Amino acid sequence: MSINLFGNKEQKEESSLAQDIEDLVKRVQKRDNSDEEWLQLEKDMHEFLKEDHPQSERKRLIPLGWLEAVTIICDGIKRKRELLYIPDGE
Repeated sequence: MSINLFGNKEQKEESSLAQDIEDLVKRVQKRDNSDEEWLQLEKDMHEFLKEDHPQSERKRLIPLGWLEAVTIICDGIKRKRELLYIPDGE
């Protein structure tokens, strides 16, 4: 639990939002994520964009930001899974 000495609710909310975007960026920069972690990160980024965040924070993900890189990685994961899929009975 964080303590806001200034009693400024808006400042506390901005700090919380900044932690959200920083967490997402750190997870991207980790680079050795498992396939499942990459796919979850992509979902989390889309959820972040659906929420009410400042434009300055959203711009770090879109356009041509971190979300694009994660989408490319996840597209590769999804394509790999499709290629490795063998239907039952074959």
